[in-house]
Amino acid sequence: MPNVSTLRRTAIVAGLFYLATEVTSIPALLLHQPVLRNGNYIAGANADNSVLLGGFFELLLVVACIGSAVTLYPVVKRQSHSIALRLIAAGFNVSTITAISSPEVKGRTPLPLG
Repeated sequence: MPNVSTLRRTAIVAGLFYLATEVTSIPALLLHQPVLRNGNYIAGANADNSVLLGGFFELLLVVACIGSAVTLYPVVKRQSHSIALRLIAAGFNVSTITAISSPEVKGRTPLPLG
């Protein structure tokens, strides 16, 4: 059985990672608004550092998602090894989807059918 201080430290680190996911995702969305609202933004000659900063926040979000899953792994593993592995897989899936989905893909409207 792990020491209470070890579990407390793990809980604090996991909580900080979860807080980091919220703190990084909201500004990233707000900073990507020029791209999401204007479909021709990428093709234009706009030099906007807010989109770059939004991308940096998205990378921090990826790190925070993976960190929260890895931090909670030892605690969840004590209850169920398979659920702990699913937690890790879910963290990596969320991080992968976040990393490959770019604002210009999110902002595009679907092609009309017919």
